[in-house]
Amino acid sequence: MTAQTPDFDARAATYDALRPPGQAWWRLFEVLVEEGDLRGRKVLDVGCGTGKLLAALVERAHARAWGVDSSEEMLGVARAGLPAGVGLKLGRAEALPFRDGW
Repeated sequence: MTAQTPDFDARAATYDALRPPGQAWWRLFEVLVEEGDLRGRKVLDVGCGTGKLLAALVERAHARAWGVDSSEEMLGVARAGLPAGVGLKLGRAEALPFRDGW
């Protein structure tokens, strides 16, 4: 039996409705920012999906952020909802679309 890869392209339009950010999400976000010392930093979100975490990092933690995802449809949703200045690239964690050391 082989594992099946989810079809995120097909889920992109309704993905955020599956897990809307609630009080627990925001508490976890604050822990992530504090423990990761992300406030005001450059951040790369690999597997950024629809960009909800990226938006929060930029708007609340004043991070400079980039997102990478392997689903063009997810990136399309992200582009529509992200603040200006957030970079997005199509790619996979195994082969990030950036030059070495960037």
